[in-house]
Amino acid sequence: MRVGTVALAGMALGGCPVILGGPDLSHVDAGGDTAVDDTTSTTETSSTSTTPTDTGPDPLAPLLVGADLAPFVDRLGLSFVVADQDGDLIGGHVTATDGTVVHELAIPADLVKFDPLGTSTARIDAADLYGCDLPYNGHWDVQVTDLAGRQSAPFPASVTVGARGMLPEQSQPYDLGELAPPVLFCVAYDGYGDTEVVFFEVPTAGTYTIQAGWPDVPLDVDLLLYDDGAYNFASAITIGFDYESLTTELAPGVRYRLDMPWYNASGGQPPYTARILIRAD
Repeated sequence: MRVGTVALAGMALGGCPVILGGPDLSHVDAGGDTAVDDTTSTTETSSTSTTPTDTGPDPLAPLLVGADLAPFVDRLGLSFVVADQDGDLIGGHVTATDGTVVHELAIPADLVKFDPLGTSTARIDAADLYGCDLPYNGHWDVQVTDLAGRQSAPFPASVTVGARGMLPEQSQPYDLGELAPPVLFCVAYDGYGDTEVVFFEVPTAGTYTIQAGWPDVPLDVDLLLYDDGAYNFASAITIGFDYESLTTELAPGVRYRLDMPWYNASGGQPPYTARILIRAD
């Protein structure tokens, strides 16, 4: 997933200059009768009246120029690029909807990162949108509203996640064949030291992310990725119950092996379930 950045041109809000000077007496006769300049108004204004100030152009709505959704184990990663034409997005919000659920995210409090001149990011809960046996094909609209309530036009974003189900324990190691990322599958752990193993291939060369997560019971699972020469060229090893994730370059025609050893859980009883998601970036 690559989202370009947008350079914003600033706007100069200049005031209106007023030039004051003495009256033009060149057309006044010798008798002292003052001629009236018919290009100016003869209406006098009260000393208590206010003179409108030049505030520049009318306020502008934010301009949403890009939005994208990337799947993770149990959430969607939202990234967007917005042109803050009036500098008043702080205090506004971002709205994302698939027509069924609506997520309203405050700027900047509910965002992972807010960058008015580049790419901003946020998380959207997706634990119930897709799962081990539940694929997903969603079409979203993303919209930005500034502090004054002015809205950008909605920007479409789509995301698809395939589901390969719960892999059978008795078939380990399991050969997934060539994947069609992004795709999610699940593995079960029966006890301490259990290691799940899958083989897979990718359709095209590129950068891929593999993530392991456990929405139900926190687990300590690692990711070890091997090429077809049994060389461990990428790993994600974290002590504790944080989700594991690795990003690396993969190529078609290579039969990769992914080992997922389990070490610990924070409660409950086995079998424990881990979700594994593989996507192309």
